[in-house]
Amino acid sequence: MRTQWWAIALALVASLLAAMATFQVKRGAAGSTISLARFRLSPRVLVAVALYLASSVLFLLSLRGAQISVILPVTALEYLWVILLAHYGLRERIGGAKALGIGCVILGLILVGLGS
Repeated sequence: MRTQWWAIALALVASLLAAMATFQVKRGAAGSTISLARFRLSPRVLVAVALYLASSVLFLLSLRGAQISVILPVTALEYLWVILLAHYGLRERIGGAKALGIGCVILGLILVGLGS
């Protein structure tokens, strides 16, 4: 199967939506209660569920235009997006190990792209 550009674009958007969902879960966790006696999800967690659903739909659609061995590594960019969202939105520090990890993910994507 020849890789279609739109499939890569959908996978990129799916990875960004999944990262935004993870960020919303983190921000909404404090306002949620999960126990046997009480179950309450904050609005941020509900937004996260919707973002995860949208991400999954886009990922599914992307698989129609490319091999899974190409699309799945693209979704690894979710880790990059989460680190950036955490840094700018939650003031989390990006240390040397995280920066090296980001570099490895990007290098891996380049190598997968060259192999396709």
